[in-house]
Amino acid sequence: MSPARARLLAAAMLAVWTLSQLAWLQADHRIAEGDALTNVGAVELFWEDHADRTAPGEIARAYVEDFGEYPAMYAALTGVAARWLGVRDLNGDGPARVGLLWALAAALATWWLGAALAGEGAALLALGALVFSPQFTAMSRHVMLENGLVATVTVCAAAGFSAAWADPGDRRRLAGWLACGAAAGLALLVKQTAALALLPLGVALLVTAWRGDDGSPARRLVGPAVAAATAVLLAAPWYLRRLAAGGEGEYLWRSAQANPDAVGPLHQSAYYPLVLLQQPWAPAVLLAAVACALLARREGGPATLRPEVRRRAVGLLLVAAAGVVLLALLPKKYPRLLLPLLPLGCAAAGAWLATWPARPLAALYALAATSWVATSWPVGPVSGLLGEGRVGGGSSTSTSAATRTGSCRRPDPAWTGIASSPCSRRRAAPGRSTGSGP
Repeated sequence: MSPARARLLAAAMLAVWTLSQLAWLQADHRIAEGDALTNVGAVELFWEDHADRTAPGEIARAYVEDFGEYPAMYAALTGVAARWLGVRDLNGDGPARVGLLWALAAALATWWLGAALAGEGAALLALGALVFSPQFTAMSRHVMLENGLVATVTVCAAAGFSAAWADPGDRRRLAGWLACGAAAGLALLVKQTAALALLPLGVALLVTAWRGDDGSPARRLVGPAVAAATAVLLAAPWYLRRLAAGGEGEYLWRSAQANPDAVGPLHQSAYYPLVLLQQPWAPAVLLAAVACALLARREGGPATLRPEVRRRAVGLLLVAAAGVVLLALLPKKYPRLLLPLLPLGCAAAGAWLATWPARPLAALYALAATSWVATSWPVGPVSGLLGEGRVGGGSSTSTSAATRTGSCRRPDPAWTGIASSPCSRRRAAPGRSTGSGP
């Protein structure tokens, strides 16, 4: 596939996905509650205060105010963007529509990472794997900190690996390392759990740079040092202030408490694999992937990956696996914590799937797309077969109907990890506690 055609298809895919998300939000199939409602309240406050402050002033304010136990940067940036875009429907789905920008940034960064790994064809397949993921699609419909994490961590990975894999004489390498560090620092200012993804990612970037052919060992480490310094300079003010006030100790203590739904060492260690298997598309797509792989072999493929691409793809999978291990070691567990690791796996999968023959590849992605549509919108018995209700909806009851009857429901199936709470809307000031742990 030519690079121009891959870019055209990627643009079309993102356009269809974005329009589907906007249409879903317009249909109002979910109730903002729990953590999502609290996040909306913080976005509203920054939106209102931006009328009296400049954008830099709002961002600087995020350094000196807390969003409950978390940094306020996500709410500040989303609120400033909402003001710039002229969003006024803050009591409706306006903040969620603005929040889609984080998901689009993650999608573009996934394309960037896939293209740096194995070219535009692999990037297109990586992008498809991401946007057809019900967990990514469902989470992006809510104003959640994990949407900021998946965007910033993926930009960090794409910029860092693009710089590490580039030719030694490429003058854009320094810019790539700077972007990597800025994204890492911003990720730490979105939520503390960014460290669980950034730690294995940083180790992988350091090893990749060290094994490069850019002169002496000291010269090879200049890029990672620039990225690390940039991240520390950006994130340190907020963390130093929190440590001085003793706030982080209380947060870490609550994070060390196990979830009621993850009891015992075996369930703790298997929690995240079980979460992945609970997604509506997982059983069907996994079985189809095996069948399509067998079909691909019958048709003379898949082709062998180039050794360099195979090594890099395995490295991305190891980073994602190390992140899952760190999450498994953390007693407090939420399915949404997996989200920042998803694009890394999608990029590696895209490189491998790019070697498949056309027919089995088309069959696999057609099933994934069908599953994505059927779990988001009612498609007769197909939706019932793939999972109860729509991804992001949990049931077919609309928000207005729930309001009229006084009923309440979970905004998403349990595997998304979005908490449930009473339907009444409430606002939370940035200084108010909003959760317990991750």
